[in-house]
Amino acid sequence: MTDTCQQDCPDGSYGINCASRCGNCLSGVSCDKTNGACPDGCAAGWMSNETTSCLQPCPDGSYGINCASRCGNCLSGVSCDKTNGACPDGCAAGWMSNETTSCLQPCQNGSNMYGVNCASHCGNCLDSVSCDKTNGTCPGGCAAGWMNDGSKLCQQPLAGGGSIAGIVGGAAAAVCVIVVVVTVVICLKRRKRKDDDSKSPVPLEVRCTKAKTRYAITETFHPHATSNGRR
Repeated sequence: MTDTCQQDCPDGSYGINCASRCGNCLSGVSCDKTNGACPDGCAAGWMSNETTSCLQPCPDGSYGINCASRCGNCLSGVSCDKTNGACPDGCAAGWMSNETTSCLQPCQNGSNMYGVNCASHCGNCLDSVSCDKTNGTCPGGCAAGWMNDGSKLCQQPLAGGGSIAGIVGGAAAAVCVIVVVVTVVICLKRRKRKDDDSKSPVPLEVRCTKAKTRYAITETFHPHATSNGRR
């Protein structure tokens, strides 16, 4: 039986004896049976090279029709989808998607957001600089009134308002209170000492003289004693 070459190559093949592969054409149309070319170019996620037509997948970081669009910054470093650019498990820390791009937009400055999908809160950095978009830390430390919490973020306010002026003012007030208390205690001790001195018994010198058959007692006061108006 003689081969009359009357049958077209099956879809996905082309060339001499239909020995070469082709495919992945835009809109699902068949490639040219003679040279393997796609009439309207490659489908999303595929590209041509020097030897093949639309058989090479897009390189990592690109996707779409003719691999003309950029993608990336996927969680755990995995590759984005070659067809639509989406990240399988979401964006890596510090990146987010918008209406037109997938994980190519960094967390916005001034938004005080960071981390995976920019879903975590940060801020309160010294000199109002933006926090790190990946881990939320402040490059130059915390602003006045804030301190690092257990995760090294400036999210914990200092006690009592935390400002330096507040701390100094509180310390000064405490010193003033101590001084007043000490002064009052000293004054009370001095007053008690005076009261004790005024209430102490007056030393008496008792002299007995014999007059006839009776004894008379003469009281002699010390010059400084002034009890009951007697000297």
